[in-house]
Amino acid sequence: MRISIRRLAICLLTYAAATPAGLLAADWPTEAGDNTRSAATSEKLPIPLALQWTYQAPAAPKLAWSSAEGRNIEGHVLEHRIRFDDAFRTIVVGRRVYFGSTVDHQLHCRDLDTGKLLWTCYTGGPIRLSPTVADGRVYFGSDDGRAYCADAETGKILWQRQVAPRDEWLLARGELISKWPVRTGLLVHDGVAYMGAGIFPHEDIYLYGVDAKTGRQVWQQDNVSAQDAGRNDLSPQGYLLAKDELLVVPSGGSLPGVFDLKSNKLLHKRTHSWRGAAGGVVGGTRALLADGQLYSGGEHHLLAMDERTGDVGFGYFEGRQMAIQGDSAYILTGTRLARLNRLEYAAASRKRHTLEENMSRLSRELRSKKGAEADALREQIRTLAAEQKELEPIGIVWSTKTEDDQALLAAGNAVIVGGPNRVTAYASDDGRQLWNHKLKGGARGLSAANGRLIVSTDAGAIYCFGDAESDSARLVTDLRPDPSANAPETILYRSAAAEILRRSGVTAGYCLVVGAEEGRLALELARQSQLKIYCIEPNAEKVAKARNRLNAAG
Repeated sequence: MRISIRRLAICLLTYAAATPAGLLAADWPTEAGDNTRSAATSEKLPIPLALQWTYQAPAAPKLAWSSAEGRNIEGHVLEHRIRFDDAFRTIVVGRRVYFGSTVDHQLHCRDLDTGKLLWTCYTGGPIRLSPTVADGRVYFGSDDGRAYCADAETGKILWQRQVAPRDEWLLARGELISKWPVRTGLLVHDGVAYMGAGIFPHEDIYLYGVDAKTGRQVWQQDNVSAQDAGRNDLSPQGYLLAKDELLVVPSGGSLPGVFDLKSNKLLHKRTHSWRGAAGGVVGGTRALLADGQLYSGGEHHLLAMDERTGDVGFGYFEGRQMAIQGDSAYILTGTRLARLNRLEYAAASRKRHTLEENMSRLSRELRSKKGAEADALREQIRTLAAEQKELEPIGIVWSTKTEDDQALLAAGNAVIVGGPNRVTAYASDDGRQLWNHKLKGGARGLSAANGRLIVSTDAGAIYCFGDAESDSARLVTDLRPDPSANAPETILYRSAAAEILRRSGVTAGYCLVVGAEEGRLALELARQSQLKIYCIEPNAEKVAKARNRLNAAG
């Protein structure tokens, strides 16, 4: 017993030495912190924060989908609802940061304190969603149609599997990808890793659960597209959610699908009318679970649906971003940041919604009325509007003005808000501004863990902030000078690339290099043209050397 107590004391002392005073050390093992995607943590950040290090990718992320963003439909300006890949979103476990890249198709593992690269592993396509770490393993999917499990310490691939039964490829937004890319990431729930593959319902989509340790299949849904005479529009895109026996599958621009893992049945995939019960355009790749409700992000508000039935009516929440912490919710609306008492706000919002429907009905009646009847209707509308105004502050703990609405995170002592070229911290208790910092690009991804705030931007940058007493910030880059830049062999490849481009007369489009060797010709073609270059090389050692050479050149 003495030995055990001594060991415990040593562990506690070691933990205390590694953790700044007053902070709660908490990991961020998956997107938005947990499988309900609450975007909240008990972590107390050391505000004011100081920049520790910055990573800058060779290029900005390119989204999988273009959009109608900015179009105005019936007075509503459209947002881009399918943007799960607009930044390299990070997860943090221990003293390590993990993220996938759409630029270099690698999963990165970096030191939390310095940003130093610890390891990477390649896939055959863009990694569009952040990974998940569980039990010493890191799980991720790729546009190459495969799911991967790697050792979180070393990056060694423990298992991988092609998700769809066939291996077919196509060109999409300039990238060669699987016909069934994995655009859900991997979610680990009760020892099972869940994933989805495919984006076009008429081409079949696949949902699988595999034993997280071995990759052996234990659950599947591969006939969703064939149900309802082919009318089910489920397109698994966005971070999966799970709670108890429920699996929630975001579906691109439409509302999510919900499955019962015990019965293996699709519980619902609703299509609420945006002019009716939905109250506007709804659906997208963002969702979260709380209060027995599935909150699905829309253009300008979040639709709360009963998690098992998909019915609406619990509450109507204005906002483009939401974070859930205890009984509170934090929302960003595009004009303000607010803290809500969630249940009080929901109850008041139901009353406001009823009043709004009645006012709309009376306004329609007013169009055909004149004289005293019209005056009476106007008076009723004014009375209802006054009642509605009285309900507006109910459930709002505090509210502060901000136009920033790109990302939101609730920490133990602060609310972090991402905006264009900046990130800002507000006090959780009263909403006063505590700190802000300028960035390159819009702050689209936020994670907080172990004394650090990490911000990812749509310019391909990752910023790590920590204690103000830490060392000065440093720029982290993987670019390295080529020691053979002026070697005779390099000059030969440079001349060959120039001659190929001269004779072909082609400097943009697609290029296939068959027998790529160590990538020298491909590198020189890339330097002298705007070609999208794909290489085939059967020798694995040469492939590894080519990848290292091209990666070092950016």
